[in-house]
Amino acid sequence: MLVSFLAALVAVLFAGWWASRGAKSEDDYYLAGRSYGPVVIGVSAGAAGNSGFLMIGSVGLGYAAGPSGLALPIGVMLGDWLYWTFLAGRVHAATPTETNTVPQRIAQVFPDHSQALVRGSASLILLLCLGNYAAAQVYAVGISIERAFALPIELAVALYVLLICSYTVVGGFRSSVQASLIHGSIMLTTAAIVAIGIVTAIFQETSPMQFVRTSLTSESVRPLAVDGFGFLIQICGFATFGIAMGLGLPTLLVKVFALRDTSQIGIAKWTYIGFTYSIFLTMISLGMLLHVLIPDVENPELGLFEFADAYLHPALTGLVLAGLLAAISSTFEALLVILSSAIGSDMFGEKIELMNQRHIRLLHVGTTATVGVTIAILSLTTTEAMFDTVIYSISALASAFGPAMIITTFGWRTTPLALVLCMLTGLCMSTLWIGAGLDDALNSVLPSFAAALAIHQLILRPQREESIHD
Repeated sequence: MLVSFLAALVAVLFAGWWASRGAKSEDDYYLAGRSYGPVVIGVSAGAAGNSGFLMIGSVGLGYAAGPSGLALPIGVMLGDWLYWTFLAGRVHAATPTETNTVPQRIAQVFPDHSQALVRGSASLILLLCLGNYAAAQVYAVGISIERAFALPIELAVALYVLLICSYTVVGGFRSSVQASLIHGSIMLTTAAIVAIGIVTAIFQETSPMQFVRTSLTSESVRPLAVDGFGFLIQICGFATFGIAMGLGLPTLLVKVFALRDTSQIGIAKWTYIGFTYSIFLTMISLGMLLHVLIPDVENPELGLFEFADAYLHPALTGLVLAGLLAAISSTFEALLVILSSAIGSDMFGEKIELMNQRHIRLLHVGTTATVGVTIAILSLTTTEAMFDTVIYSISALASAFGPAMIITTFGWRTTPLALVLCMLTGLCMSTLWIGAGLDDALNSVLPSFAAALAIHQLILRPQREESIHD
């Protein structure tokens, strides 16, 4: 197990280090000079945009929700298709080539002297939502390594963050994308191993028909039956969530920014959807089958490892662990670049223009390293389940940035104050909706979008200055 795990880790580190040598400018650091093709961008978006949820949260969801949990991948896949088909091209076309970050993209509709309020507010929202999200990813790595190799979680977290930062602080987005290709390959290999392992396990335990009968009559499975009407409502809610992810999640948005032109979007779309949902459906299926394969599983979100220990060869178990780390690392690398850009580029945008290239480079490295250390410390205080953390962080961020992206992409009249209040309303509405437990019936994104856009129009009425069209 250790040998296969370390071999995968060395491959990822080498890819990240090799790519880091090409980052020579700010555009290189944040978007790799828009030099990657649509297949690379699609795989990178799938690996970085879905995090350890694909390997951990989806297994836990399948175990807890049963067949009704399929509403999430079906709904989000529909939303992803709608976003990439009808909106991604508009977003790319409305993004100037000099734009490198999401806060900068939202603020670029205003004159330079009016951008500070919008960029600063968007950066603070980004730090608030993604900081906890990134900490949850690192915590998941820590408990996985602790479980697999009996290392103290503090040491596991420290070593992991040090390794990822060793190439991300130097190469930025370029290193992140290059490493994501290796991560993506490992994740797909892991999904294939798990799929074959599931079929093998079913034949080992019993005949397929007997397995189905046992599954359907299991005391732990029967309460998870699907409610048809509620299932359709959830699919609609998650479809909205999928669209909002594309519009508001920086780990996906920057990939759209990084495409050379809109002609590449079609290939990137199908690469992203095929990569993401082949893994997603495999892992959620494993979660549902754990009720029968491993009835006494201790922690469903670590069910992947329980399954690997019980049914796979130790060498394959090492690859499964590498697959989990690959999924989380792709997201963590992207989050490091995005969070450091929120501090280094968006909060100090005007000062950066006065710096020489060497000082800009030092700022990027310093902010990325600082963010990495801060996240490592925060991760040791994390107690929430991966599924809960991911859903809240993504929903809140999408609810804040999504309406703002719609307004700026379609050229609606706006002002800095109206746009900032729009983002804050989306963030607060999503938080309140999830806190009240209403997210179980309908994802928070739809009501949050409606509230944010309503507040934007309400604030805009008495304000006529600083219009986009002025």
